[in-house]
Amino acid sequence: MVYVMLSRVQCISQLYILEPLPVDKIKPFDIALEELKRMEDLDISKPEEFDPSHFKIVSLNTRSLNAHIEDIKHDKDLLTSNIICLQETWLNEQHKSGDFALDGKQMELINKGSRGIATYYPQNFEPLKPISEPTYQMTSLKSSDLIIINIYRSSDCNDICLLENLKDLISCDDPSIVICGDFNICQREESNHPVLSFLKRNNFIAGFDPPEPTHVSGRCLDQVYFKLKKNIKILKVFRSPCYFSDHCKVNITLKISKQD
Repeated sequence: MVYVMLSRVQCISQLYILEPLPVDKIKPFDIALEELKRMEDLDISKPEEFDPSHFKIVSLNTRSLNAHIEDIKHDKDLLTSNIICLQETWLNEQHKSGDFALDGKQMELINKGSRGIATYYPQNFEPLKPISEPTYQMTSLKSSDLIIINIYRSSDCNDICLLENLKDLISCDDPSIVICGDFNICQREESNHPVLSFLKRNNFIAGFDPPEPTHVSGRCLDQVYFKLKKNIKILKVFRSPCYFSDHCKVNITLKISKQD
């Protein structure tokens, strides 16, 4: 009865309490509390709790960095990440790179027509080999423990050339490797695609297994793959919505221990 009455109020000025309110008599149904907890547990819009001892990577097709840089600067999920991998930045020579800087992070921009990628990283990483082609862009960052590859692949990509470049980037035997980005390949519908088959043959494991949709069309386009040594553990890989893009964020949390 209390819920029915109060739910009719549209603003606080419409609420009149004429007699003492028996607060101790107002109790929710247990089944309603259970359902509320169930829905909160399923809520993928909640920002991840930040733990500074973890290593966090977020990958996102930003659908124009110029249009959404202010959104990015106020996005807690992105700003608390150690590495930010953005795809489809849509920048050109008229844009000033300084306009896209984020406090406390180094930045690498790779532009190509309407595509392009941006990668933000801490000082203990260094960029190794940027690759800029009309239908795909890649870059790799290296620390003492880890190589991270940010990739954007257009749907009309020359996959033979892409795989040759990717082979060069993963050829080192030392560090663990994380590959993430917008592949424009549906991991569920095109599981035998040459790019995905190449990763499997090279002992990469998929972060989403089974595949999860990351695009508004329901396709599994944004992906992450791992080849990790024993000192790095995958704590969590999950997608979360992004109000300014038609893609989800891909959130990756790792635990990096000191090597023996």
